[in-house]
Amino acid sequence: MRGGPPDYRYRDAYGPADPRDAAQDPAVVAMEIRAEADRAADDLRFDVRQGAVEPTALASLAAGREEVERDLREASAKGYITPADRAHLEEHVQEIRGLREQFRCSPDGRVSYRR
Repeated sequence: MRGGPPDYRYRDAYGPADPRDAAQDPAVVAMEIRAEADRAADDLRFDVRQGAVEPTALASLAAGREEVERDLREASAKGYITPADRAHLEEHVQEIRGLREQFRCSPDGRVSYRR
């Protein structure tokens, strides 16, 4: 037996007993990545409604969300998420966040595309 004494903690049916295992659990990682992407999307939609961001950013948002879902499926297929998988997924979320600056309108109402 490696490590310490056996672990007799209660394990619920929804997640691993060891919190370190949650970092590789595809269901947990997918929930966290989707929540981050949802927050980024909500922020972007708010800015579009306020006129601060060009509405064409929403098409890029949809494409970004599709990439997140595709990569989540691919990463989850092996049954666990590696740190590199998670970093890649978080990069997609940062790209979604970056749309707010990329499609920001200038103060005079004209669109200024920043790249």
